Amino acid sequence: MISRVSGLVGLILFSGLFTSTVRRSFTDASSFDIPQMWWHSLASAWNIFICIIFSVYVAQIPTKKVGLPQLHKGKANWKPDGMKWVMRLGLSLTISMLTHGITPTMYVAADCCDGFDMPDYSQDSVGNIIYFFALQQFCFIINAADEETSWRGFVNAVWVAEGVFGRWVMYIMSGFVYAGVHTLNMLSSFRDPSYFLMVFNLTCEGAAWMYLYRTTGDLITNWCQHHIDDIFSLWFGGETLAGYALPMGQISPFLINCPNKYISGGDFGTGASFIYIIQNVATVLFILAFDLLVVRRKKFVLKKSHLFA
Repeated sequence: MISRVSGLVGLILFSGLFTSTVRRSFTDASSFDIPQMWWHSLASAWNIFICIIFSVYVAQIPTKKVGLPQLHKGKANWKPDGMKWVMRLGLSLTISMLTHGITPTMYVAADCCDGFDMPDYSQDSVGNIIYFFALQQFCFIINAADEETSWRGFVNAVWVAEGVFGRWVMYIMSGFVYAGVHTLNMLSSFRDPSYFLMVFNLTCEGAAWMYLYRTTGDLITNWCQHHIDDIFSLWFGGETLAGYALPMGQISPFLINCPNKYISGGDFGTGASFIYIIQNVATVLFILAFDLLVVRRKKFVLKKSHLFA
């Protein structure tokens, strides 16, 4: 059994890093314009397909165990249900507002607001801006489904199904692969100390989002969380994410030019800043409070193992 799990771990790492390498070969995160968003969405859809094939035919784990929406009669957790979706969106939005609300606060504290600038939409039609924003949301949604299915749902399913190592190992694995796939396109800059801070921050974030999935038992909540977090990261990411807004200007409330790279993250974005450490700590504390006060005490409208299913 140990050899089987070891093999699966190797396949998880290989699959994730290989598909991410392929994705990076035909997408450019520094110029994430409309064609790039379509290519990125296609790559995300391909990754989800590979994850399903890998789960069913290689790891021999049912897709239900991976947390994917099921189509069984009367039990499809993707179907509209007011209370479920209010809880999903409410929990995700609260976490993102709590964590990313720290960013502008830190910008003010570090005196980074001298470069405050409003986006210029004067050269773009309303239709182009709406199309770009809608495509941006689609890209983030399918990307969230891709990454959460791969590095939360599947990784969790391997350890629960096999029951060999302590479950804390899944947090490390989820965080490690999550960081790895996001730092591949910046590998040439690994000598910069901020690079290692970024790897550390993303590893912690991946582990924190695994904690969210383990707490709710609902992968769709993680999809929502990942999507909303991407939006907040884009909107409050300062100048380093300007590439996401090509060719029609940053879809963001403001742009900030912060000379302190330990606050802005420099060329790596806020993920390589000390702000991200605080955000990750806030995320874990909020999920812990939710787990202790709501899930474990079972005093809310939903309960453990049936929280959103």
